[in-house]
Parts: sequence; structure tokens; C-alpha cells
Amino acid sequence: PSPALPEETDIWSLIRTGNRTIVGTFSSGVYELPDGGLSWQARNSGLGGLGGLSISSFAVRGEYLYAGTAGQGVFSSPRDGAITWTAYRAGLLPNTSYSIYSLFAWDDFLFTGAGINAEIYLRDGDDAAWTAVPFAPFDPNGLAMLSFYERDDTLFGAASNGFYISSDSGDTWTWFPVGVTFAQDGAFVEAGDRLYGVLTRSGQSFLFRWLNDNWELVDQLNGKLIFDMRLAESRLYTARFDGLWYLPLDPTDIPEPRPSLPSAFILGQNYPNPFNPSTNIDYSLPAKSHIAVEIFNLLGQKVRVLVDQEQPAGAHTVAWDGLDESGNPVASGIYLYRIRSGDFSLAKKMLLQK
Repeated sequence: PSPALPEETDIWSLIRTGNRTIVGTFSSGVYELPDGGLSWQARNSGLGGLGGLSISSFAVRGEYLYAGTAGQGVFSSPRDGAITWTAYRAGLLPNTSYSIYSLFAWDDFLFTGAGINAEIYLRDGDDAAWTAVPFAPFDPNGLAMLSFYERDDTLFGAASNGFYISSDSGDTWTWFPVGVTFAQDGAFVEAGDRLYGVLTRSGQSFLFRWLNDNWELVDQLNGKLIFDMRLAESRLYTARFDGLWYLPLDPTDIPEPRPSLPSAFILGQNYPNPFNPSTNIDYSLPAKSHIAVEIFNLLGQKVRVLVDQEQPAGAHTVAWDGLDESGNPVASGIYLYRIRSGDFSLAKKMLLQK
């Protein structure tokens, strides 16, 4: 990254539109790298408020670019020209749906997974406000829609408790329980006549295939988080902390080469999440290292240092009791936890819900 990006900036989301590459960060807002540009440029005009600079997702619909935030709902900006953000959250409620997990544009509709109240929100270009649509019965433990995908006029969703499909443009949903609960992230990729979906939680990834109108488990990876998937040359590639792996999609007599495993730091998703009053954070070190595990609020202010010492290689767990450095309980809301060692830094979000 160029000096225009703040030090230790953690990238949360990315989109390519026209000749622009745009990233969203955990706490520093939006940055753009124009084609031929040599440095990242901040594009935060109009963003603000608690969580307004935590950019979880992007979508493009027509002439507009949309950004989902962790605490201030959705913003829009003209797709071309100067990026200037305008609140696009009418119909979203600050206490229940300002935390955006996913954005998806389909025809004239924009879909968002907002909040943990088992609802999605729809809005077309002519609507004055978002409309809430339940996709499942309310769950007191929290239930969010983490990702969307459209295939053959069917809308697929990856949620905290499994997969959903809708054949009526998101008005009603059918649940496919797959044995995964409290998922923190989800993604889809299409490979010919096959659709793959992944759910991740607490240091585990579950890869599924849509087959015969049902989801079947392809692989379960313990201690391995899949962050993204892409299709190339008849292979399904998965991006993980321990390297780039692939799954051959066509039978072959040539054995798959076993990749060497590079050393890597691993930061798991906290559990439980949401939590009250305490939660656990798992992490792994490739070698003996001086490590720091820190808690921040969405304003970027340091709330608590959980670990600041040299530790041996291997798996570690640290608990946070929801208190700040002075021993005072912190307020409900979204917090970031970060592992840092030398030049390495990685952060994730968690929700304290009282």
C-alpha cells in the first residue's frame, strides 16, 4: 500500500467498476486507486457517524455505487465522476438494521442483509425507502443474511444458520439447514451447471455444492478459513491463510500436487458472537513471536489490550470480558479485535449485545 493508506489499514471489501478499483476498510472508510494511479485516494466525503467508516460491502446498480457500513446503514454515490456519499438508509432503523453484512444488486432491486433480526431489506430505484422482508423466524441468538447470489432467476442466500433460496425475487425464502450455526461469513461461486457455497465460523470453513435441489457437503476445513472463491481453468480456487488451494472440478488421472504450506498467522472468529458478557478469540502463530491482541471501537479508539507479550508457536485463546482498560463495562455495539506482530496485522469484527 502507498503512504496514502493509513498505517495498519485492514481491507474489508473491494469492488472494481469501470476503470476504478475501490476498497472499503475496517475503520478508515473508502479508498480508490484509479487506473494508472500511483497512490490510494480517500473517498469519504459524506460518510460519518459511529461505524460510518467501517465499509463491509459494495454494490453497483445502474449509475450508482453503494456502500454498506457496520454502523450507519447504506450510502450511495454517482458511479462516475467524483465519489461523494449520500445516506441511502430510509427504512433502515439505527438500533436494528444499520449494521450491513451484504449488498447485492439484481435487475432494478438492491438487496441488503442488515442487522441480526432475520430480515433482509429490498429497494428498487423508484422506492423512497427500504422494505423489510423476514427470511426466517426471529432467533434471539441473532440471524443475519451474509451473502446473496442469483442463478436462473433464483436468489440464493448464505445466512448465519445455513442456506436459503427464493424463487419470487426475495419475497419468501426456503431454508436449507446444513448443520452450520453462527456462521460469520458466506460466499458463492458458479462453475458451469454447479453452484458452490461456503460458510465460515470460529476457525472452520464448510464448502457445499448445490446438487439435485439440495446442498451437499464437499469439504470441512478445521482451522482453515476460506475468505474468497474463484473459478479458473476447471478449478475452484479458495483463498485461505495457508495459501491458495484448488479443487479440480473434472475427473482426472493426474494426481493433484500437494502444495507446500507457507507459515501464516491465523485469527479466528470470536465465539460466541454476538456475546454478553464475554467472548473467546482464537489465534495461531507460525513461530515464536511477540504478539499483541487489541480491542478497538468503531472510532478507532483502543479499548483494551488483551495480549502484549512473546508467545510460542501454535494455537492460543484469549477471552475478553467486555471491560475496558479501567475495568468499566463497555457499551453495546460492534467492536474490532486485532492481532499484530511486527509488520503483520489482521482484524475482525464482533458484536456485544446487552
